[in-house]
Amino acid sequence: MDVYGEQAGLATITIDFSIRPIRGEFGEIEYLLPEGRNITERKQAEEEVARQSRELRVLNERLKELDRLKTQFFANVSHEFRTPLTLMLGPLEDALANAHGILPLGAAADLAASHRNALRLLKLVNTMLDFSRIEAGRVQASYQPVDLAAFTAELASNFRSACEKAGFRLTAPALIPEPAWASPSASGSSNAPAGASGLSPSSAEVQRFSLRSPAAKKSGTEPSEKPVFIFLAEDNPADAGLVRRALEEHGVEGELIVIADGEKAIRFIQALDHEAAPCPHLAIVGLNLPKKPGREVLERMRLSERCRHIPVVILSSSDAERDKADAARFGASRYICKPSKLDDFLSLGLIFKAGLSEPGR
Repeated sequence: MDVYGEQAGLATITIDFSIRPIRGEFGEIEYLLPEGRNITERKQAEEEVARQSRELRVLNERLKELDRLKTQFFANVSHEFRTPLTLMLGPLEDALANAHGILPLGAAADLAASHRNALRLLKLVNTMLDFSRIEAGRVQASYQPVDLAAFTAELASNFRSACEKAGFRLTAPALIPEPAWASPSASGSSNAPAGASGLSPSSAEVQRFSLRSPAAKKSGTEPSEKPVFIFLAEDNPADAGLVRRALEEHGVEGELIVIADGEKAIRFIQALDHEAAPCPHLAIVGLNLPKKPGREVLERMRLSERCRHIPVVILSSSDAERDKADAARFGASRYICKPSKLDDFLSLGLIFKAGLSEPGR
């Protein structure tokens, strides 16, 4: 009950009233004793706790949103770092392979140091991406037996030189009788591929490229086989260039159409249903496309009368099992993770070439 009480009736206080019966000698109620307790401070404390609880819930929701944005940011940055690192490592490896007898020893040593540091940076990027996947709950551990003693000794050896300079002696661990079980990602390396996913999506229109094999470019001759038509949905120009190079280095000749976002890719597929234009012989689709994800592009292809039988290769920077399952569910012919090494990326041309003869699902 709220009543006017303190400060000459100017302050409102909260009173808890109760009535206690007073009984006589034989148990009969002789009179009722009213009691009143001022619980204003307790009520104010309860209201303050409720207010702070509401504010805390709001702050927790904001923190969850910030954590989600942070995870997405790190994942996108990691993907964007991988492509330039792949393009750096390829020329460095080629230069090191041909450096013997050509470059001075100092220059060759500098190239080797650059190569080591590029590999180290790639490993750090892979680790950062792994942590972002763990925080997002997109990593499912797959355990396998490992020699924990040998693994620990190898890991500790990285610190041996620093320990010796500081005057310490680094001792290898004792042998463990039974193999331990660990996730393959525990070594700090990652099989996650190079690539980009929407950090700075290209807004370029549909691009057309002629595919010519190295022999055809050198001789200037016409294609020896019937030209093919390949459709690529990829928002990263560097990755699109690597796909084009991989196709040409493995003798694929014809036309490559590159579309930089999922919305335009879907419109392109819809146009094929209403036009007499030829259908692609192969579609290569990335998952993390701007505007519309690759899985919607794949789903639209399987609903198209003219495109449903086209083999589709998903080329993604994600190695999540959920993404692979979604691709299989929507009828992808193959799922490929973008490699982190240039030679491995270029070798995908063989898979693309094999896909030209595969029926779509």
